[in-house]
Amino acid sequence: MTENEVKAHAFAMPLTSPAFARPRYRFVNREYLIVTCCTDPAAPRAVIPAPLEMAEPVVKYEFIRMPDSTALLSPRHEHIQEVVPAVVFQGA
Repeated sequence: MTENEVKAHAFAMPLTSPAFARPRYRFVNREYLIVTCCTDPAAPRAVIPAPLEMAEPVVKYEFIRMPDSTALLSPRHEHIQEVVPAVVFQGA
């Protein structure tokens, strides 16, 4: 398989036997509410592996409403909790 063939056909791994069907997903009219709040710095530090470091003690919770999507179930709503805040590697 050439590099161009890979670029033209790749969408999931493993390349020759993807774990899910080729996407035909469409998401329109999505609504988001993202709540950002400070957390106890000790909590995320307990789960962030070395050599990564916490950028700031902030976590997020997202509410997503997707009334017209073609992926999985429609309409659908998602709630996502980001328990690990942004991290940096060697200060960058």
